[in-house]
Amino acid sequence: MHEYSITESIIKILKKELKGKKIDKIVKINIIIGKYSGYSSESIDFYFEILKKGTIFSSAKLNFIIRDIELECPECSNKFTADSVFATCKNCGYDEKFNVISGKELLIESLETE
Repeated sequence: MHEYSITESIIKILKKELKGKKIDKIVKINIIIGKYSGYSSESIDFYFEILKKGTIFSSAKLNFIIRDIELECPECSNKFTADSVFATCKNCGYDEKFNVISGKELLIESLETE
């Protein structure tokens, strides 16, 4: 259910950014979401459809750009993409705690207007 409050925050941030600008219609909102962010793009989209009614976002669609999990090995500095933070470095075999370079983010990248 934390996607509800995240979706509210997305709308609040965008309203603040758009304040004072002459924009009639938002068509698309591009959001980067990391695979390790803990957020569900489907849930955010579901809540957005509810919360956008009666706002400048009423005809907008969310476009999710899924960011892979990128890890860095603390032993050999090898950087690699993985499906999970529970991985093994193919370079040196290390399999404990990796540095997460990307995959945790949730960012509003851009929006398209008319």
